[in-house]
Amino acid sequence: MAASKLLTHLKDFHSELLEHLNEVTHHQDTGIHNIEPKKTTRESLVCTIMNSIKKKCPHQQVNATDDWEGMKKDEDSNESFVGIAEDELELSGINPLPGGDENPVVPNVPTTDDSTTVVNQKAEEYESETLEKIEPLNQQVQDIDAVAQATVRLFRNLYKLLKDHELKLEKEIQTVKDHSALEQDIAAHEKRSVKVLANSLKMEIEQVCAREKHLHDELLQASKQIEQKDKELRDAQQLVMERTERMEMLTEQLRTVKKQEKELVKMTTLLKEKDVELSVIKQTLATDLEKLGGKYGAAATYPIKELIYLRKENVSLHDANLHLQSKKEAICEKLSKRIEVYKSNWKMADEEVARLDSFVERIRQALFTEIESLQRYTQLHPILCELELLSPELDSKLT
Repeated sequence: MAASKLLTHLKDFHSELLEHLNEVTHHQDTGIHNIEPKKTTRESLVCTIMNSIKKKCPHQQVNATDDWEGMKKDEDSNESFVGIAEDELELSGINPLPGGDENPVVPNVPTTDDSTTVVNQKAEEYESETLEKIEPLNQQVQDIDAVAQATVRLFRNLYKLLKDHELKLEKEIQTVKDHSALEQDIAAHEKRSVKVLANSLKMEIEQVCAREKHLHDELLQASKQIEQKDKELRDAQQLVMERTERMEMLTEQLRTVKKQEKELVKMTTLLKEKDVELSVIKQTLATDLEKLGGKYGAAATYPIKELIYLRKENVSLHDANLHLQSKKEAICEKLSKRIEVYKSNWKMADEEVARLDSFVERIRQALFTEIESLQRYTQLHPILCELELLSPELDSKLT
């Protein structure tokens, strides 16, 4: 910032210097020689330089008295000052005249050496005419030369400071660039590492989600299978209960048939006893008829009717016995078939219960291996407890 301001000040000073040279040349071309001492070329040039320095660099104080004794006291000091100023301006990157050539040609404006020669010639003529003013003018010229040399040294010091400041700024800029590049590399590395870590975490989360989804699907499928098997078990239990009730009914019928058989046996025994009694009565009647000799034949009709009635009753009882026997055989055959069906159904129910028990045990083992997943699904715990799928160990771990 300071270097750019100083460069701007130098450019302004160069433009003011060129304007002053053009003004002096114009006065020389027009033949105006009645210039006051403070308006001579050298004095006005140095005054312009000093005013520009004071205007542009108010903080810099020029002290020309310290270098007064070491200055050159010749008439060519103006030329040396102009050459030094041009060299300094060229070092500063400012062309002394528009165009930037080594021997610039400016229309209607003579070069510095030519203008100096003309000024010297005019000064000699003017000094010959005005001898009284030579001494104070020379003294002023010497003062101006001293100030010019001090100004040149000041410019050189300022240029050196400017260069040092520019180098320092370049170093600082390079350091800042290095730091920024390093920070960018660090940020890029952190960004890449964070991106890689985020990708890895994302993949792990996706894997965990997929595994959890798979386990959830398996758990839902297992729950559906459990519900289906539970329904089948309930149906089997209902069927077993129905068959048990039917078996009890058949058993009750069998008991009734056995009771009827016992009654039939009793009736058969009673019938045999009656037959024996009838035979005894027949024999008694026969003996009585023989003794009577046919006198009481009419009175014997009643025992014969009773005998006929008893025979008919015997036949009916025998038919009833046969009917009961056939019915008993049919019931026994039907009961044996029912017993065989009941035994086969009971065996199938036992096999189904054993298969369901093994399936429940496998479900318990699978749930025992996935305790962490079950702990996350707290809603399944009462369902599993209701279905009695949780072992005591698994229940203790989940609670």
